[in-house]
Amino acid sequence: MLYWAAGLQPDQRKRDKPFHRTHASGGARFPLEIYPLVLRGPIPKGLYHYNIKDNVLEQLWQKDFLPEIDRYLIDPVQWKNAAIVFFITCVFERNQIKYSERGYRYVFIDAGHLGQNFYLAAEALGLKCCAVGGFVDQEVNQLIDIDGIHEAAIYSILVGK
Repeated sequence: MLYWAAGLQPDQRKRDKPFHRTHASGGARFPLEIYPLVLRGPIPKGLYHYNIKDNVLEQLWQKDFLPEIDRYLIDPVQWKNAAIVFFITCVFERNQIKYSERGYRYVFIDAGHLGQNFYLAAEALGLKCCAVGGFVDQEVNQLIDIDGIHEAAIYSILVGK
């Protein structure tokens, strides 16, 4: 799912750039990072980081987060059936280097493009998908070990059956 929603795809049309991202990004800055929180399924439960360049999951925590999901989510009832919660974060400097303060606006447009790809990939795989903005920012930022200023959680996407 991550490969189709956010990964690097081969591009035979451009010889100078053999790969392209699957979602749009203003100025090709790609400020978003993806942290899957696996709650159930064939992958060990825990928190991961999606390494787009190598198309691999990097395990950050191996732990069952389902019992404490209420800490992170505003409406945990709808989350209890999700297999994975994809937390989307933004490294603001990547956009602000090029666009200054206006770059702050573009990250949310990028997140919308990425969210749309998650919906399309979920549909193709026969899964349910729900984008949610209702999470406890400080708790999620602390979980991921980011400061909430230079990099912050901005979006979440639930996937499951």
